[in-house]
Amino acid sequence: NISYPFRLKEDPIHCGDPSYELACENNRTIVNLFLQKYYVQEIIYEKYLMRVVDPGLDEANCSSFPINTLEYDELQMADNPQDAYDIFYTNIPVLFISCPAPVRSPFFSDIMAFCRNHMSSNFSSPTNNHSYLLFGNHEVSVLNDSCAVNMAAWITKDFGGRKAYTSPAGLYDALAYGFLLDWRGIYCQQCSSGSCYR
Repeated sequence: NISYPFRLKEDPIHCGDPSYELACENNRTIVNLFLQKYYVQEIIYEKYLMRVVDPGLDEANCSSFPINTLEYDELQMADNPQDAYDIFYTNIPVLFISCPAPVRSPFFSDIMAFCRNHMSSNFSSPTNNHSYLLFGNHEVSVLNDSCAVNMAAWITKDFGGRKAYTSPAGLYDALAYGFLLDWRGIYCQQCSSGSCYR
């Protein structure tokens, strides 16, 4: 059910707001964000939220990864007041880290160990690197010098409470659930502070 401010590309020009244009591809509703496509899971009109998920994620397959990539630096610039959606207000970043050697850190979740325990015994990492998930906002100093941030994704702050993020299983469930886009800013354009809805 798509109504104002959202519109589909083929809708008449007077329908909806062009900043909130959605697409329909293969019977899926799509939103473009950072020039990348995300599946629209639901639009919660009474809360001015849209839940979206990366097309590459499959909750039943822990070896699935997001296909949309954000550079870590882009996360810092994503909350542009000119953008149609607020992302930082409702979400937390998850970083995909690779390291040539095992890392013992309270901040890192070993995703490969989790997948080996939840999939067939012949599951292996596609590279010799060790793969981790890092949840939340951290200084780059928590990384080992030889580790690299491969990509970043989003999870919603409201998914199952913070305890849901203390294990790789919880993080993967949160990634597969998707993240929230706050779009009430369209109704606050006349506010001088730019944060009238917070």
